[in-house]
Amino acid sequence: MFLPEHREQLLAQRRSRQAFRMPHLDEERLADMSRAVSDSFTHEQPITVVYGTKYGTQRFTGIVKGVDPFAGRVKLVRTADNESQAASGEEDETLQIAFRQIVDIQE
Repeated sequence: MFLPEHREQLLAQRRSRQAFRMPHLDEERLADMSRAVSDSFTHEQPITVVYGTKYGTQRFTGIVKGVDPFAGRVKLVRTADNESQAASGEEDETLQIAFRQIVDIQE
């Protein structure tokens, strides 16, 4: 249950949000990103993928564990990087992201 003034604030906040627009990436940048994905997959080096969501960008750092060119997706895994996570039995976090959502890749 919302008070009328709280409801109006919430609606105003939702209206003020603008959808995130994906930037145009040139061929050179796309080639650099493709190389970074390939290097991460081959040498198991972590990369940080910046990807677009509805209202902004998110970051995920992990190792590329698979690339599906037919579905247009890349699979990243954030592994348990310290002993406390491994000892606690935490599972690796996985993200499958569409190529078209990727804004930037940092090595």
